[in-house]
Amino acid sequence: MSDNIQEVEVTARADGHLVEYDPIEAGLAELREKYRGKVYDCTIVEQEREAREARMALSRLNGKLDAVHKAIKEPALRRCQLIDGVKRKIAEQIQVLREPIHAQITAEEARKEKLEEERVAGIRRAINLACLVGVSSRSSTRQELEEAIFALDALRFDETFAEFVEEAAGVRARELSACRQLLLERIKADEEAAKVAAERAELARQKAEQEAAAKVERERLAAERAESERKAEEKRKADQMRLDGEREELRRKREALDAEEAKAKAARAEADAKADAERKEKDRLADVARAAEAKRIADAQAALDRAKEAEREEIRQAQERADAAEKRVRDAAPSMVCALNAVSEDPQFGGLADAVQELVLDALKEAVEA
Repeated sequence: MSDNIQEVEVTARADGHLVEYDPIEAGLAELREKYRGKVYDCTIVEQEREAREARMALSRLNGKLDAVHKAIKEPALRRCQLIDGVKRKIAEQIQVLREPIHAQITAEEARKEKLEEERVAGIRRAINLACLVGVSSRSSTRQELEEAIFALDALRFDETFAEFVEEAAGVRARELSACRQLLLERIKADEEAAKVAAERAELARQKAEQEAAAKVERERLAAERAESERKAEEKRKADQMRLDGEREELRRKREALDAEEAKAKAARAEADAKADAERKEKDRLADVARAAEAKRIADAQAALDRAKEAEREEIRQAQERADAAEKRVRDAAPSMVCALNAVSEDPQFGGLADAVQELVLDALKEAVEA
């Protein structure tokens, strides 16, 4: 099997550095010297070109590093894979021999573990059964608790309990303490119950006395109430008889008043009828008088209208005559003016009476104005 494995020689110096990487480190030192800390202004075409060349040189060096690494590592990887394959085959053959033996040991361990679990479970059941008297006594009577305490106090655990002796003793001690505490509580509860029973008996006696006294008081009050009700009933009956008499008297008076009121109502009705007849007669006479007065006024108005019409006709005729006279006067005015002028200019005019002169002058003036 060793004849198929190709040995790969990897040379290392004392400081652990591999000789195969020396050319790479030499190139790195050269590039470090050339490019370390150098800053390029890539806005200038020439410097951008130099920056790209520097990056390319470093990338090529990194590619050489990867190639050297792969060349060194690949034979080792193939050898590791071969080693792992051989190891798996041998391990499988070992497992084939080991598995049956392991199964036998595991089965025995499982059997022993089961026996141990059964032993422990049996001891715990024994502990629980031994102390069950205490557990069941939590709701027991005082006598049952005393018997449980006696049984737990006498309980002992031998070597069959092995390493659980202390645990069993602890359980017994706890149950015994719990039973004793329960007994104390039960004694206290019994004493309290006896005290409560005595108090209840005393309360019952006092209540019976109070109820007897209350019954006597109720009977006395009932007798007083019955006497009061009897007297009240007698007074009510007397008051009722008095009220009935007063109501009867009021009824008679009301009937008399009703009769008087009916008589007065009839008299009022008769007087109202008479007054109504008189009012109707007066209304009739007033209607006749109003009709006569209306007729008189109408006749007078008609006569007045006729008189006014006659007067208007007369005035019209007088106006016509006046108009005719005035026309005649106007027609005769020139002649009259001449005549009046002649009269007023006549030498003898002055010998006429003053009144005549005045009449002539007035007539002349009117004629001239007309």
